[in-house]
Amino acid sequence: MIGKDVGDARSHVNFSNWNSYRPDEQKDFLTGIGLAARTGRMPLPRYTLLHREAVLAPQERLQIYEWSRAEKKRLSAAEGRTSSAIDTPPGGSN
Repeated sequence: MIGKDVGDARSHVNFSNWNSYRPDEQKDFLTGIGLAARTGRMPLPRYTLLHREAVLAPQERLQIYEWSRAEKKRLSAAEGRTSSAIDTPPGGSN
């Protein structure tokens, strides 16, 4: 069940392939991540039933949401600069 969920998620966005996505796609993914965390759709309830430690506290949800917004702003600022600024995965280096 969890393997299927991971496979399904990776078919939508795979962070290992982050650099292959266009900036607009990256921003769309970040919007979805922030929304899912903020509204409680992430992590999936069936996952947290098996892994109670994966339940996110309200502050953790807010942190993910704020991170996603900050990354979208970073991407928007980078769009006018060289592509090397865009080629960095969210929150890290290659």
